[in-house]
Amino acid sequence: MLITSRNNTIINNVSKLKMKKYRDELSLFVAEGEKLFAEAINSGLVPKYVFVSESSQDKYKSYTEEYNSYTVTREVYDKITNEKAPQGILGVFSSCDNIIYEDNQKSFNKINELFNSVSNGYIIIENMQDTGNVGTVIRTALAFGIDAVICVGCADLYNSKTLRAAMGALFKMKIAVCNDIKTAVELSRKKCKNIYAAALHKDSISIKEADFKSPCAVMIGNEGRGLSETAMSLCDKSVIIPISENSESLNAGVAAAIFMDYMRGR
Repeated sequence: MLITSRNNTIINNVSKLKMKKYRDELSLFVAEGEKLFAEAINSGLVPKYVFVSESSQDKYKSYTEEYNSYTVTREVYDKITNEKAPQGILGVFSSCDNIIYEDNQKSFNKINELFNSVSNGYIIIENMQDTGNVGTVIRTALAFGIDAVICVGCADLYNSKTLRAAMGALFKMKIAVCNDIKTAVELSRKKCKNIYAAALHKDSISIKEADFKSPCAVMIGNEGRGLSETAMSLCDKSVIIPISENSESLNAGVAAAIFMDYMRGR
């Protein structure tokens, strides 16, 4: 089916998914671009709708033949895309089962299930607002075999920039979204020997001195403000990554990656 009107009801509804309010309300998100769309499919997700631009319909014929799809004009595609250089394919998917939000007792019980076993530990990110950093942490966690990522007050996971940064990891990594840092730490303590805060403190120890042999949880804070006072009060130790005197600090995503490298055993 070809859609030529930018005011088409389906197009209007898909366009709304650019806003978090509607993604949350409808439990839907958009995976756009050839690689991200393929990653979603390869992870077992089934699109509710597939939209392909007229100029790309031959390229993505295998997808349009298998799934509920629409071909749209360039003008219509421009209304639903978030990309500056769109690749001509966009899928609408239901929210991922591996991402659990602490909304009620039922969802809290599901989050508890994430913590039944642990090998390398957990990464807790608190108030991380840069979508690229959030996506990078999730992507790196999957690559390094981290058991779960726990998000507290962070950027929206289904934001298009987060999705691009995380790539297919968002569809595979175990992710818990908790309402507060106390809950995140409480859950982590069930399986982790130590809760480390990645922060500079008068009692901080070097990352080289921390015990990563046993599963642990590492908390990474906001890009500018770091971890909250509450988070700091809940940790067992604060840990720093030694850097050159000529440098002020590391990017939050980079710091998280270094900690995860130690957590998996170097």
